[in-house]
Amino acid sequence: MLHIYAAVAQKEREMISQRTKDALASARARGVKLGNPKGRDTFGDEVRQRAHKHSTEVRRSKAVERAKSLAPTIRRLRASGVASANGLAAALNQQGILTVHGKQWTARSVLNLEQLLRDDGGKV
Repeated sequence: MLHIYAAVAQKEREMISQRTKDALASARARGVKLGNPKGRDTFGDEVRQRAHKHSTEVRRSKAVERAKSLAPTIRRLRASGVASANGLAAALNQQGILTVHGKQWTARSVLNLEQLLRDDGGKV
């Protein structure tokens, strides 16, 4: 009985394979480009540029949100006497606050955060 099930399964695989090959051949005959369009000039420069601009705006918006959520913490640390970017990074790391990417803070990442707040009109 098991042998019969295996034979039926094998026949079904062959039929699926043949149907797939026929469908791909039919698509090629209609002029459809097959495969992953990534790397191909499917969309054109204008669409790609709009998508890039939108992506940049979305990422910046999320970064500003994150910076605003951390602004009170940064102000509190500065008020408690932590003056340098290195000191702020160490304090944030000590409190277990990670960057948006889940990494430890560095002086540069703190400076970037503060610059983002200034650019957005927020207080540091």
